[in-house]
Formats: sequence, C-alpha cells, structure tokens
Amino acid sequence: MPQLPVISAVIVSKNEEKQIEDCLKSCRFVDEIILVDDFSNDKTCDIAQKYNAKVYLRKLDSIAKQVNFGYSKAKGEWILAIAADERISPKLSQEILRAIKSNEYNGYNFYFQSFLFGKTLRLALTGGQIRLFKKNNGYITNEEIHEKIMIKSGKIGQLASPILHFSYPSVFTVMDKFNRYTNPEAMLAYKRGERTNLAKILLAIPRVFFWRFLVTGEWRDGRRGFILSCLFGIYHLLWQLKLWEIQNKQGRDKFATVKFVPKH
Repeated sequence: MPQLPVISAVIVSKNEEKQIEDCLKSCRFVDEIILVDDFSNDKTCDIAQKYNAKVYLRKLDSIAKQVNFGYSKAKGEWILAIAADERISPKLSQEILRAIKSNEYNGYNFYFQSFLFGKTLRLALTGGQIRLFKKNNGYITNEEIHEKIMIKSGKIGQLASPILHFSYPSVFTVMDKFNRYTNPEAMLAYKRGERTNLAKILLAIPRVFFWRFLVTGEWRDGRRGFILSCLFGIYHLLWQLKLWEIQNKQGRDKFATVKFVPKH
C-alpha cells in the first residue's frame, strides 16, 4: 500500500490560549503541526508544545509574511492552513486523507460552518476558500486584510464537510475582532478614494441590519440571528466612523501606520 504524503498543518497565533487546544486536538490526524506565534504572553505556546507542535516565535509584520514563514518550515507535501478558532471534524479529516491520495487536484476549497456563542448558525455555511494545497503549488496573497490562498496551476477540488469556525464566542471577542479589522479596512477604503458623509453614517446600522436580517435570512436563527445582524451593523458603522476620522485628518497619521493584528 503506497504511503500517504505528509500533511503539515500551519497555524499563526497571538494569545489564543482559550482556542488553541481544541484546534490542535482536531488536527491530530496530520503528520506535523507548525505554530508561528507573535510572542503571546499567555499559555498559547505551552499548550501547543503539549501537542508536539513545532513552535516558532516571530514578530508579526504582515499576515502573508507570517504565514509564508510557517509554510517554509513545513515538511509536508500538503499544507493544511487552519486558524486557532477553527476545528477539523473527524468526518472532514477522513475526507482530507482521501483527497490527498488523488493526483487530480493541487488544492481544495472548503466550506465553513460558523458558530455564534457556541451554537450553530443555520445560514452560515459558506465556501470558496482554499485551505489544503500542495506546498510547492500554493501561495498567499499580500493583502493587508482578507488575504487568500491561491494555486499557481492545476485544478481545485471541493470538499463536502465544512471547517467548524468558532469566530463569535462572545460579544466581547466579536467587538475586539471588529475593532482590529475596521482599522485597516477604513484606511484601505480611503486609499481607494472612498469617502463617507453624515447620511452614510446614519444609515450604516439600519442598512446592514435590514440586508442581513431580512434579505439574507438571518431571522431564521431567531435571537442569535438578530444579534449577529446588529453586530455587523455596528461593524459597518465603525469603519464608516473611522473613514470619517481619516478623511477629516483627525486620525490619518494614526491609521496610516496601523497594521492588522490577527487573533488566529
């Protein structure tokens, strides 16, 4: 029986002691775990070492450089890119092991199942992100935020089971994430020539809430859907207000030097 190619899971982290253990447990089927840590001051690295992860300390300068550093340390023919707040189910792990036996694809897209406050969101099954790829055929784009993994050549397959994404464990962590994401988003919007005004600021929450809750159907998740729609309305308001601050020069210097700091 031919030996399976080695799979390396690559994770970047910063103070993820509350999330990292469940992530590592779900990755026990891989041959190697690489953790690139931005000098966490909690127990993230200690927990990772309990699971025989290879831990590398590296100061974050950009997401792409941090992730590419992890890829360079991986010995696997295949790379599994996973975040600290994500989990690989036993069913998905079996799919992954079957997928790498095939020579048809050089990478695989994944669906994602999101959770709010620990419970599944009905309408949160999304897809289209490459997370498994042959090491010599994949790379990560260099955007400051919302970076993507791309394949240089060959076909891309789609796995059926989703990655479980515990991205919204509490209101506090959601707002913390939103605050970090909206800094670079506002600056990038300004550089693209976008400008805001009082009307856009006033309509930020109701417009996004109406779209998400009524049009996309988050009402089906009841109270949790209502909360999530409200939270994303606040997200849109935050970046509109930060854009207003930048375009009025009150925060331009501050936001021009801001770098997105991941929590995954």
